[in-house]
Amino acid sequence: MHKIIDGIRNIFKKNKNNSDEEAINFEYTPLISDQGDVKVAVLEYYQQMRELYAKYLLKNGYAYFITGDENEFLAAIEGCSVIILDDHQPEIKGFQLASKLKTEDFNLPVIVCTDNANLEAYEEFKCSLADTYLMKPISEEEFISCINKVLTEAGQKPVEIENKPVKRGRKPHTFLDIVEKRQKAFLESGLSKPEFARRNKISISSLKSEFRINALSFEVKKLIKENPDCFKKSFFDHLCKLNEHGLIEICSEIVEKGHKGFYFDLVAIKKKVNEYLLLEKKIEK
Repeated sequence: MHKIIDGIRNIFKKNKNNSDEEAINFEYTPLISDQGDVKVAVLEYYQQMRELYAKYLLKNGYAYFITGDENEFLAAIEGCSVIILDDHQPEIKGFQLASKLKTEDFNLPVIVCTDNANLEAYEEFKCSLADTYLMKPISEEEFISCINKVLTEAGQKPVEIENKPVKRGRKPHTFLDIVEKRQKAFLESGLSKPEFARRNKISISSLKSEFRINALSFEVKKLIKENPDCFKKSFFDHLCKLNEHGLIEICSEIVEKGHKGFYFDLVAIKKKVNEYLLLEKKIEK
């Protein structure tokens, strides 16, 4: 195993030495949990996806090591039962790394996650010898089912946990609570927006963004309060570009998918809003 890993590490060193591109700095700490008998190692470029995978694995009883750095990942895979590779890594793509590992008699199950939804991805998968691949965006059910499947095929026992009904409801101190509290404090302060922003050590643009959120309709606020896991404050800089009908429509879709285990990230929200605005322009014409 050590010889295989050292060989793969050398590939990364060569890629970095031969590349004219600037090195990419990862400002994060690896996500680690030892709560579980079966450990999954994940190499994933995007921070939001790393956090989502950690949430899926922890909820379903798996231990994990999740990182975006290839060398850090290789140093941690010994003792893991499944490895999951992102196909968007800067140094070596997931399918390429799967191929390198599998041709070196690497016997752990390998799953590759890709957002390339075409025939080329399927051909890369077949050539890579990876055990299977998943198309992004990936729901919790798809992610865990895939891990369980490759473990079973490898003769290992998947984690079994008791399925308890998920309690949903408003959590204390959501961003909407903070926004409402800040708006009240501003109205009581008698200060101008720039003065209030300086005194509270926030940017004027953040303050204006919070005011836009506070001005949302009762229906949208109700969706946020009842489904806090589905929404992030940063979503609304983009969602507020929509008219009332579009805002309610997309927020309802966010909640519906969240109940099925798929949570939107900021990239998906931007894409959704742009698609809706483009459709509106076509209808107007």
